[in-house]
Amino acid sequence: MASDSVEVTARCRETTDPFTIRFEDRGDGWAATDATAIAGAGDGGADDGRRIQGKFRSGAAYDGCPDCGTMMFFRCGGCGHLGCYDGSDAVVCPWCEGRTTIRGDIEELEGVDRGDGDGGRLSKTGDVSGLSKG
Repeated sequence: MASDSVEVTARCRETTDPFTIRFEDRGDGWAATDATAIAGAGDGGADDGRRIQGKFRSGAAYDGCPDCGTMMFFRCGGCGHLGCYDGSDAVVCPWCEGRTTIRGDIEELEGVDRGDGDGGRLSKTGDVSGLSKG
């Protein structure tokens, strides 16, 4: 059975390499179910597309960042992009290099529509703008 899914571009906090995180609608929120490295140089592309809202968590099959393996992610309050998150109180955004403190829960993301899914488990997430941590 196909489910509603969206891919959102993120960057590794250690390497700054871009990757996509696939989020699937579970009815009670959005579960990150897959992370895929983006081949080649560049900024990882734009996420101009669909805005999704709700609770965000890591799914059971989610393996984390393809570069550093971190399972959590945050949304930068400055530039709005996702980065992998190591659980520390303060982070440097791998997109805009803004330094800030994590607080709140991610409430919305923007990405590109995609295909189908798997089950989920709750994960800490953080948003430096105060929107996200769960």
